[in-house]
Amino acid sequence: MAWASTIPILLAGELLAQVGVDTILATVTALLPDQIPQQQRAGPAALNGMAPIVGGVLGLVLVTRLTAPGSVWQGYVLLALVSAACIGLFLLVLRERPISRQDVAPFAWRAFLAGFVQPLGSRDFACTLLSRALVFLSFTVLGSYLFFYLSQGLRLPVAEAAQAVTTFQVLSTTALTIVALLAGALVQRFQRLKPCIITGALVMAASLLLLVAVPTGRGLLVAAVLFGGGFGAVLGVDITLAIRVLPNAAERGKDLGLISAAIFLPLIASPLIGALILTTVHSFAVLFGVAAVASVLAAAFIVPLRAVR
Repeated sequence: MAWASTIPILLAGELLAQVGVDTILATVTALLPDQIPQQQRAGPAALNGMAPIVGGVLGLVLVTRLTAPGSVWQGYVLLALVSAACIGLFLLVLRERPISRQDVAPFAWRAFLAGFVQPLGSRDFACTLLSRALVFLSFTVLGSYLFFYLSQGLRLPVAEAAQAVTTFQVLSTTALTIVALLAGALVQRFQRLKPCIITGALVMAASLLLLVAVPTGRGLLVAAVLFGGGFGAVLGVDITLAIRVLPNAAERGKDLGLISAAIFLPLIASPLIGALILTTVHSFAVLFGVAAVASVLAAAFIVPLRAVR
């Protein structure tokens, strides 16, 4: 991507990067129940949950602070080197327990494909998957359209809107990090997961409504802290919750891969939803209202879970 001269080459690089990111996230998540005892998982699960969001902001900071303006290739190379260094360190530290060939069932296409459908028969698993997809839909819609809301909806100058988005991201990510770590610690102590996720998703919905109800600089700052805090409460707990509702311990790697995919499905849906709303009703308030409804539904899908409190 650093030296791409055409859109198809850039797209090919993005596809390869996405395959790599998805593989790493799914695999690292699956390592939690394999490598860490249940009573010690809450903290690492909180770090795992918030890592994609915090990592994105850290990557943005690295590119903007350590590369020359206009030298796009430097940003790509820097991210590639940092990523390789982090993964290399992780592989040096990780000590996996070997699995004998007798412990692995023979590969069969029919069983392999059916394995992606069977977990959806578990109500707790299906509700958890839907909840995670909906909460990330809310996050993705806000991240994708906040700049356009500020520059087109509120008529801010482009430079001012860009600065406001940066401020929003910094405040939101800071609140997310603090609350996610706190949520992980509270879950470790009290073993109550559902109230944390439900409250966090509802706070996210409230912050989205505040964003359009109070279109001022102060309203934006408050919404950033609330949204980040609510999202942090969800991310600090959702991986722990997902591990608890897995329907089959023998297939937990594959099932946690499905849970990880819930992050990326909203990336497909959010531009379609945004395009539909903005080209029909031409309203950012409606768009963020839909995102708020997604967060409320994410909370609602957690309520009927039976495997966790």
